[in-house]
Amino acid sequence: MVVNRFLLASLNIDAILAEDTIHQRRQVLDKMTAGHGLQDAYDTTLDRIRKQGGSKSKRAMEALMWVSHSERPLKLEELRYALGVELGAEDFNVLNLPSIRAVLGCTLGLVAIDEKSSTVRLLHFTLHEYLGQHPTPFATAHSMMAEICLTYLNSRSVRALRLSLDIFQLQTHSPALDDVLRITPFLQYATCFWGTYADKGMTEPVKSLALQLLDGYENHVSAAVLWRKKIYERRRVQDIQGITGLHGIAFLGITEIADTMLKTKRWQLNRRDSWGRTPLMWAVEYKKSRIVELFLGRGDIEPDTDIEDGRTVFSFAAELENEDAVKLLLKRGDVDPNSTDRNGRTPLSFAAERGHEGIVKLLGERRDISFDTPDGNGRTPLAFAAGTGQKGVVKLLLERGDVDSNSSDNNGRTTLSFAAGGLPKPASLWDRFSRGPKHGVIQLLLEQRDFDPNKPDNNGRTPLSFAAEGRRADTLAVKPLLNREDVDPNLSDNNGRTPLSFAAETGRTDTVKLLLDRKDVDRNKPDNNGQTPLSFAAKAGHESVEKLLLQRENLHTADGSGKRKRMSSKQRRKDKEKRRRIEQDGQMRCKEVTHLPIAMELVILRTADGSRKKKKRSSRQRKKDKARRRRVEQDG
Repeated sequence: MVVNRFLLASLNIDAILAEDTIHQRRQVLDKMTAGHGLQDAYDTTLDRIRKQGGSKSKRAMEALMWVSHSERPLKLEELRYALGVELGAEDFNVLNLPSIRAVLGCTLGLVAIDEKSSTVRLLHFTLHEYLGQHPTPFATAHSMMAEICLTYLNSRSVRALRLSLDIFQLQTHSPALDDVLRITPFLQYATCFWGTYADKGMTEPVKSLALQLLDGYENHVSAAVLWRKKIYERRRVQDIQGITGLHGIAFLGITEIADTMLKTKRWQLNRRDSWGRTPLMWAVEYKKSRIVELFLGRGDIEPDTDIEDGRTVFSFAAELENEDAVKLLLKRGDVDPNSTDRNGRTPLSFAAERGHEGIVKLLGERRDISFDTPDGNGRTPLAFAAGTGQKGVVKLLLERGDVDSNSSDNNGRTTLSFAAGGLPKPASLWDRFSRGPKHGVIQLLLEQRDFDPNKPDNNGRTPLSFAAEGRRADTLAVKPLLNREDVDPNLSDNNGRTPLSFAAETGRTDTVKLLLDRKDVDRNKPDNNGQTPLSFAAKAGHESVEKLLLQRENLHTADGSGKRKRMSSKQRRKDKEKRRRIEQDGQMRCKEVTHLPIAMELVILRTADGSRKKKKRSSRQRKKDKARRRRVEQDG
């Protein structure tokens, strides 16, 4: 409210001082006192702008149009170049650029500079609201802005950039392209947003200019800028060759221009860019359904060709959850919905992995879809959905009678194993598809009949083993498995390692607690190399897990009995002497201490003064202790 009062006062004073005589100033003041605040002040200021002589009024209104209708805040140079474009001119005249001072002056303070970002903005947000409520001055703003952008892109100076610089042989983040953007400040904005304005305000001049730009688009610098600013961040591919006008209009999704293009020229509908994608693939990827329908209506379209690694447009449409494109492609007789890529994966497999329930339901309505087809690694769509925690898709697939919930892949991993431990992919890629905790999926699988929850893979690892490891799962994935009495928590893999061993090594304290709560868990079971869960925790430096294991009874002793022996005074003196020697040498040798429990050897380190009380250790001492435990493991 305070800001509005100062703003109102500022505008009113400017309006009063703009008059020459006392009488005229009093008339303006009388109008203001009878007005309704900022709205009347804006009305008055716009009237003053229109009354300016020469080109000032036209330039001021155009500046207000650009600032109020821009798709993002305009930089100072971008606004200057936008105002310097002459509609109908064949080339851009640098001498027609207005100065920022002149632009700000003719707008009478309604346009200001944001000093922090070096962009232009309206004086106040209330002015933006006012202009939105009074659209008459800018009724044709979008078509005019599209025409200005296209006029600039079609100018001789911009088209000549292709002749002097081979943009398309350069990487998208090359210094050469940055130099081009610096000398043509309006190029990036005009490239990225002319389609937005054209779609909102299509006129015949706009359509004509768009066709002129798109004809020969593969040789225009605008294609390189479009790839870099709009597409490259999604694709992560630097080669930018082969982008035709159809690729560009498929990305923009302007059906009216695309239809005119196809009627006025014979285009190569199946031409590929440098990544193998056709204009149809672009339309599917960016979900331009009207363009997809337009392209599919052409007789020379090839919708079922190999796009990348054996994948078809239908495969990508299913993965990208483009239901409209999936429906349109399924209506055709020349599209194979069960096509496989080079890895043997079907479109259903990709949709299941991403959790696209709508696509799975659409495919479920057809009788010619195979729902249990494994890929080259033996993984079914159900396995992919379970591995990324897609509970809804898993439920849909389990409700069918033609899906085997207990199938194994080529490595012997079951669907439950994937649900417990995730898919064998890089963590970043796995996290991109994951929908969070997978305990719901695990519970659905455990409810199936004739289900073996202990079925190991070729390495002997059980689903509980993967869940306990904790790299891609959480404690909630362990609970439903441990709640079943028929799940054996002591099953070892081919290396003799138990689920508790993996949980201890990865420092999953909550998982270790859950496992220890099972009375039938062998806390001290060693692997084939004699390493116990405690030794794995000590080696990895997980002190919280060490303490938890030490608090439990029946820790494994060196003689393998599982019980602590009552040591004689003579033996205690020997062990005391050995511990002293260990501290002096800086090493701990488990093999020499036969009667002292391993836990004491690994964790209870005597202090320098020989006392048994634990002193507060410095960070340096903790590092030394960690190194000491590592040597213990190597020596033991």
